[in-house]
Amino acid sequence: MQILLLALDANSLEQLILNAQTTEDIVSCPAIQYRLALDQDWQALDTLLGTDSVLKEALHPIHPLTQHLIQGASVYYNTVVRVSDIYETLNNLEVTEFIQAKHISQIQAAQIASDVAPDQLLASLRLSFNQLQSFYYHAADHNLVIVALRGEGLFATGYF
Repeated sequence: MQILLLALDANSLEQLILNAQTTEDIVSCPAIQYRLALDQDWQALDTLLGTDSVLKEALHPIHPLTQHLIQGASVYYNTVVRVSDIYETLNNLEVTEFIQAKHISQIQAAQIASDVAPDQLLASLRLSFNQLQSFYYHAADHNLVIVALRGEGLFATGYF
């Protein structure tokens, strides 16, 4: 599974809610200002963030864009206010300490990255976490909503 995060203004989100019928409609929206594609590290990052209810919403927004799957992808969004709350929580963490102190053993125990050396896993997670922080910083700074698509084959669209 892959996760694609998109940041756009609230008016454009309203248009997506009313008009989007396919994942193509969503990922090709000209109002998208920032994109973050999470492929191989998303499960480890999800385990890492899943210990905090606010942080979990960074990858799992709470509002459904539609009531049905769009081409096998679930699509959810977070409001501008929630994006700001998530960014504040992300920003207040010291990434390396957060990963090492609490969660790297949980990730390996869940066999998400059991074949990866701890130092390599830490570096990879630190990079993914920093990308997520930066993405949420830009979205919060520009008062954008975040739309998350979860599914297979999302990155084959050519919009990156």
